Amino acid sequence: MGLMFILYTDYATRPSFLIFFLLAFVAAIGVQYFSKKRGWHRKYLDYRALAEGLRIQFYWAAAGVTQLDISRFTHDSFLQAQDPEIGWIRNVLRVAGTRVDASPFSSQFGLDMAIREWIGSAKSGQLGYFRSATRLRNSHKMLTERLGLVCLAASAGVVAVFLFASSSIPEFLRGPLMVALGLLLLLFAVRHSYANSIAEKEMIKQYEFMLRVFDNAHKRMQTANDDTEKRQVLYALGHTALEEQAQWLLTHRKRSIESTDILQMGG
Repeated sequence: MGLMFILYTDYATRPSFLIFFLLAFVAAIGVQYFSKKRGWHRKYLDYRALAEGLRIQFYWAAAGVTQLDISRFTHDSFLQAQDPEIGWIRNVLRVAGTRVDASPFSSQFGLDMAIREWIGSAKSGQLGYFRSATRLRNSHKMLTERLGLVCLAASAGVVAVFLFASSSIPEFLRGPLMVALGLLLLLFAVRHSYANSIAEKEMIKQYEFMLRVFDNAHKRMQTANDDTEKRQVLYALGHTALEEQAQWLLTHRKRSIESTDILQMGG
């Protein structure tokens, strides 16, 4: 939409640009309508939270981690104080963990596997994931900031050229120059709006926190005195990961891309 509008106003007043503008507008609204009607974004977030909870349940089961109070379920606190509409996730996890809580599995192989595959190292497991994810999201943040600086410098340069050397600019270059500047600003606007919609800055802080958590857990495993202490670390780690996932879910549900965001990115 933004591209068609820039071409129409700064390059050539062709009706085809307006037609493509309207087609892009209808397509964006149509995708948004079906997305909301079928709950695509909500299902994605809910199922990812469920998958993360089942991952923790699996590694707890393999490592023989159990509740200190056998009358409670390991996931009783997951999303309990959050939106009641996502309480079904906690109930599914309860069913999945019922047998594990009632009849815990205790094996050295399972414990070692959980530590190796779940916590992992600098290049594997959740430790490796959060390390690479934090690095990637920081690079995206830096890209957005640099793009903003480039747009600011380009805008100032074009304004200075038109202000002080307007008469020396050939007529055939005026339109393409304004189009190039408009596209650059549009690119930054879309990138900045998208980063805000997916809570990029908030996720960086959250990922950095989880990176420290798994790094500390990795170090604790190296100095643990026995298997009981290792299971205690995995128990605490699981609850922290569940709290992080609940926060991730709520943050992204609040930042879902709405129709107004599409219009802002297009304009």
